[in-house]
Amino acid sequence: MMKLENWLAFAGGMVVGGVVLMMLAPKSRKEMCSNIKRKMEDAKECVDEAMKNCHFHSCDCAESQSEKSETAALKE
Repeated sequence: MMKLENWLAFAGGMVVGGVVLMMLAPKSRKEMCSNIKRKMEDAKECVDEAMKNCHFHSCDCAESQSEKSETAALKE
């Protein structure tokens, strides 16, 4: 686990990086914000799609598919 100081430093670096990005951006602030928002929505859709297709998302998340097949083979 990261220490609280490390998390605060990381978050502070993100904020400073975002401010610098906004100041040096070739587009207006509104355009940058809308682009960032659109990219975040796209990333969320990708994560949602991956979670929907993930077999660990089901109730049997303790075992992977290979472990299930090994268990079934041992039972026979």
